[in-house]
Amino acid sequence: MSPYAHEFHLKKGYITIEGGHRVGFCGKVIFDGAEVSCINNFTSLNIRINKNTMLFNKMVFKQLYSAKGPYDICVISPPGCGKTTFLRDYITCISSDLQWLNICVIDERNELFTTYDTKLQYNVSVISDSPKKIATDIVLRSM
Repeated sequence: MSPYAHEFHLKKGYITIEGGHRVGFCGKVIFDGAEVSCINNFTSLNIRINKNTMLFNKMVFKQLYSAKGPYDICVISPPGCGKTTFLRDYITCISSDLQWLNICVIDERNELFTTYDTKLQYNVSVISDSPKKIATDIVLRSM
């Protein structure tokens, strides 16, 4: 990764490393107008370990979609209860079971899938590190 790519992530307060793990950091935030210019004088680090496990039985997943495609679902829970892992497992499951379905994931914070992830099927496209509004425009124009 180039120094410029690291600078982009440093402004966000974390970097994603190989395997989808994330290192977040706290420190002094320097602003340039309304935007974060950089973060320096780090005071702490938080390492988030990516858990690539199928938490839920495939039978549960099969109840969340029909032959016509997946049902609309809303995943809500307190922090640390497995929302991200659930979404990752759900997308992996439906992409392998419904290979006729094209799936696009907007991964704003590069949490769900990384360039190092080998579990993804050919029918899954991932847009990462982009605000949802911009990524949605890209998806609507390209897919």
